[in-house]
Amino acid sequence: MSANNRRLRRIVAEILWKHGAMSRNTLADYLQNERGVREMPSSTSLSSILSKNVQIIQVGSEKVLKANGVRTKHALFDIRRDLIRRHEELLYTRPPSCMTLYEKKKSQRCAPCGRTRIFPPESGVCLHCEREV
Repeated sequence: MSANNRRLRRIVAEILWKHGAMSRNTLADYLQNERGVREMPSSTSLSSILSKNVQIIQVGSEKVLKANGVRTKHALFDIRRDLIRRHEELLYTRPPSCMTLYEKKKSQRCAPCGRTRIFPPESGVCLHCEREV
């Protein structure tokens, strides 16, 4: 995976945490306007980034009226709020494929579940095992 996709996956998680559930078209607008991403990912690439991130889930859909008058359903994506309750916990649930080099050095393999994560302070297991979601 390219470093650009890693960066995009981290940015997408931050935007969803800050603004809540949204479709990938709305997310693309936030990426361009708020974060100033120069090379916008294609719709297919953005969909892949959303579906492959374990921090993000599909929470429903919304009906959108297209320019030609046809109504379509667009999926809504959001952070796993049952697992991630504070902004700082985004770091503890981040998979190795999204981590920076510094974060990878700090990560450990969780004994009960086998996930490689950064553990919360003063905890011997990952946040997934701690919350048992």
